[in-house]
Amino acid sequence: MEGLDKGNAYLNTDGFNITVFQRTPTLWGARIEDRATSRSVSSKRPHKTEDAAKLAAFDAMIFLKEERGWGT
Repeated sequence: MEGLDKGNAYLNTDGFNITVFQRTPTLWGARIEDRATSRSVSSKRPHKTEDAAKLAAFDAMIFLKEERGWGT
């Protein structure tokens, strides 16, 4: 990931900000924000590892771009 925001790992790419955060001591989540419009979505499904949350968030960003037209 690119950096830390309030202690959470984040990546700015393709006009999106992806933040990965720890929900509980054993579960992780993510948030994706379209920087141009400030639309955002948070993961509903918890992930067991930080890496799993990162991969799911990246897949979700691709879906939002290709299927929902975000980031255009």
